[in-house]
Amino acid sequence: MNLLSKAKRMAVFAALTLTLTLSSASLPRGAGMFKCEPGSASAAARRLRVVWYYSDATYTTRVGVGTFRCNGTAGLTGTSTPYRIEVLNEPCCGNLPC
Repeated sequence: MNLLSKAKRMAVFAALTLTLTLSSASLPRGAGMFKCEPGSASAAARRLRVVWYYSDATYTTRVGVGTFRCNGTAGLTGTSTPYRIEVLNEPCCGNLPC
């Protein structure tokens, strides 16, 4: 049995688990593929939304951009904060904006 190989596999698995945990924790609340209410794929599946996140209540320094797509996926560039402005909110027709 190769213990070094087993230790490497365990380290890679731990690093992957940590990476996935941290990346999902940094998504804005409500982003992702989880059902938000009965009969819906997710909140993002019904609307195309773009949200800008700012560092503080002055709204002068943008620190992140959240994108919630019609197909139910979401992405975050930067950091999410409580100081946000929704700059786009369009209805979806299936997986595409109407």
